[in-house]
Amino acid sequence: MEALYIALLFLALEALIRKFPNLIAGYGSLSQREKENAINNGLSVYYIWIFFTMSALILIAYVVGILIDRPNLGSGVGLIVTLLGAVVLIIVGNMLVQRK
Repeated sequence: MEALYIALLFLALEALIRKFPNLIAGYGSLSQREKENAINNGLSVYYIWIFFTMSALILIAYVVGILIDRPNLGSGVGLIVTLLGAVVLIIVGNMLVQRK
């Protein structure tokens, strides 16, 4: 059941970032040039797609876990997806900010 909560949290974060891109960590401390690079390179769109993908993977794992009678599968996948998603968001997000 906690996998559903995690997936809903990621969907809520996606909706918030779509409405308020300043919620992206470190976005407020960027220089004006870096903010323009981030906007031109689609940083907020990238974050939206990553959060959507993370929530979809967790929901799929939850359903598969129920089908194969392993309800904890969604929680385990949720942890792995969260950790890998955070790393991907940081690395690629910095690349999008720095790219001209």
